[in-house]
Amino acid sequence: MISIDSNGWIDYFLDEDKYEVFAQLIEGTDAVLVPVPCLYEVYRDIRHQMNSRRAAEVAIQSMTHHIVVPLEHQTTQFAAQFEGNRKLSACDRFIYAISRQHGATLWTKDSGFVGLPDVRYVG
Repeated sequence: MISIDSNGWIDYFLDEDKYEVFAQLIEGTDAVLVPVPCLYEVYRDIRHQMNSRRAAEVAIQSMTHHIVVPLEHQTTQFAAQFEGNRKLSACDRFIYAISRQHGATLWTKDSGFVGLPDVRYVG
């Protein structure tokens, strides 16, 4: 099972620099986990970048065809373990924690995840 960080989804939907990598992962994998914080970030960023609520809604609708995983209270405790010196936002911590709790490898362009277990960095 894999999980795609928000930046990978945005590259996929907006045909940005790593589109090919994320398209192969999203379209070529049966089990794609979508942490709920990804839905938030993708909606927010696509709506802002394209100035289109409809484009953001279509992106979210596409993502919900995969395995959407909510944010549970236990996940917040697991995510808090990654405070340390990492420069990860709360959403990033939740995305990583959800991915780990479900045994998914997280694919990301965010260098803040480099060095964490079960992360594949696409630089």
